Amino acid sequence: MAFKGYLIKLGGENGTPLPLKFIRYETYKITPNQRMDYNSTRDSLGFLHRTVVSHTATKVEFNMPRLNNWQLEAFMKMIRQHWSNAQERKITLYYYDMEFNTYRTGQFYMPDIDFTITNVDEYQGLIWYAETRIAFIEY
Repeated sequence: MAFKGYLIKLGGENGTPLPLKFIRYETYKITPNQRMDYNSTRDSLGFLHRTVVSHTATKVEFNMPRLNNWQLEAFMKMIRQHWSNAQERKITLYYYDMEFNTYRTGQFYMPDIDFTITNVDEYQGLIWYAETRIAFIEY
């Protein structure tokens, strides 16, 4: 299955595509299908004996462009509407996996976000934010 014009859908395969205007393309990084070891060890000769578990985890991260408070709220509202567990910031994503040229579904959490203010326009009621890093890490 080839690329269909979106990178991420929030809420799963039948969910809402994340508008590309919220993604600075050159900062979009995906680490698909990260292998995880369980009790892997090295022997006395230094050879690694790996036990790789069947579950893999994907990480998706990107920077949003400079946004004002209204644009940022539109993004955050869209994310919050798709949380399956708000306390954990848990969300189902349907994402494009470049490694296999297909889309996959996974359960992710969104780590804390650092917001940096670059300007305040008190007359128009606007706060401008610097580029903001967003990440989703699969369970």
